[in-house]
Amino acid sequence: MFNQKVSILAATTTLFLQILSNLANDYGDSVHGADSGQRAGPQRAVQSGQVTAAAMQKGMGLFAALAALSDLKPPDLAQ
Repeated sequence: MFNQKVSILAATTTLFLQILSNLANDYGDSVHGADSGQRAGPQRAVQSGQVTAAAMQKGMGLFAALAALSDLKPPDLAQ
């Protein structure tokens, strides 16, 4: 049986995890030297200096927390 609330929560959790993955990839590539000034393609936020590494870590923490919280079952879905 289709449950709209469960579907919305699943989509929200998926969205937060995808954003977290993108932020972590940008951060990791910059910190480990995979991104450089000679990188082909669009600029990365940390590598280009648009976002500091510390700010990216905070963003990663925020989206990790949001993903975890969105995965919790509301009381009306616990049955």
